[in-house]
Amino acid sequence: MECKIKWDKLVEDMPYKKLVIFSPVFDGYRIPSIYSEDNKWIYLSSIDIAVDLMDSDRLQQSLSDIINSFNRAESLKQYYKMHIAEVDFHQVKEHLLKLGVITDVTLN
Repeated sequence: MECKIKWDKLVEDMPYKKLVIFSPVFDGYRIPSIYSEDNKWIYLSSIDIAVDLMDSDRLQQSLSDIINSFNRAESLKQYYKMHIAEVDFHQVKEHLLKLGVITDVTLN
């Protein structure tokens, strides 16, 4: 039997609260990392804070916090949380690069 559901369309029209109920990715976790509508802020789910994307000092501090979050999740074998921290880590590094800040910090 072939599945006839158009998954992209289903999610496109689904309210966020319903998506949380039906998605194993969101069940029991905080909201995902997300940009503000004006693209001036990013909410970093792995460390549960919002950071001004023009604040290079706070972005750099966030890298350390994200690394700590990643390491804590790794020690507890929480692979999903490790993944979220890794995504946040790369997003922050990308924004630092846009601000002209080059960092050699790595996750491991």
